[in-house]
Amino acid sequence: MILSDLIAGRLVARYKRFLADVVLENDGEAESQSPITCHIANPGSMLGLANEGARVYVQKAANPKSKLPYSVKLIDLQNETGKDNLVIVDTHLANRLFANFFSLGALHGLAQYTQYKTEQVFEDSRFDFCLSSTDGNTTLGSLPVWLEVKSTTLSSDYPGSIATPQAGLYAMFPDAKTERGRKHLQGLIRAVSLGHRAIQFFMIMRSDCSAFSPCHHIDPAYAAALVEARDRGVEILAQDIKFAWLDSASTGSLSLSISPGKALPCLLERAD
Repeated sequence: MILSDLIAGRLVARYKRFLADVVLENDGEAESQSPITCHIANPGSMLGLANEGARVYVQKAANPKSKLPYSVKLIDLQNETGKDNLVIVDTHLANRLFANFFSLGALHGLAQYTQYKTEQVFEDSRFDFCLSSTDGNTTLGSLPVWLEVKSTTLSSDYPGSIATPQAGLYAMFPDAKTERGRKHLQGLIRAVSLGHRAIQFFMIMRSDCSAFSPCHHIDPAYAAALVEARDRGVEILAQDIKFAWLDSASTGSLSLSISPGKALPCLLERAD
């Protein structure tokens, strides 16, 4: 997947959940001291990301009638060496990435499926994807596979709440309390009880983490629900992404390639 026509800027402030003031840059220098207001498609807290002065990448709105001319797509958590450490903050891109990686057969544990439908209703739940196979492989069964995707941006290097910690950063979900997320888990549990395969898939929107864990200290109810879902047969999968800047000298704009990354171990238990 390619994100094209990206423009670098500096974050002034994020507010009212879906708004961000950004000063655009040109070759690393501010084009103007006056910030522009951009849309930011992220209902979460963006904990650890929305820091004043952070480098962001915005994209011009596809719809010329949009109230806001740009949308924030990425934040760069540059470390002390100045090396890029990109995080996708547009949550809408998580499902687009899932569909793209699915078409490539590059989703760990799901490569055996050949087709999908989006926004499918199961009883009183609506799931992001319904997977199936048309290759005649009877071992996959005849029932559809229900799958919900969660865009995951939060990370932590503190494993103290995890029963079996490992080294490295943890990708964590959620970054704010989510009753909707728990409802999705209940629906997935119901699907399993009726003989379906059901999957909670965490799309890790960054490349610097080595494991996934629910965020017990932010939403203990969701974390407990995720453990219960796992114990009742819902599969928990997590996969990250890889970034590569593309040569844009001829166009003057920035383009970024986003490709499938590695599967992350999912460490769910809390250390009590």
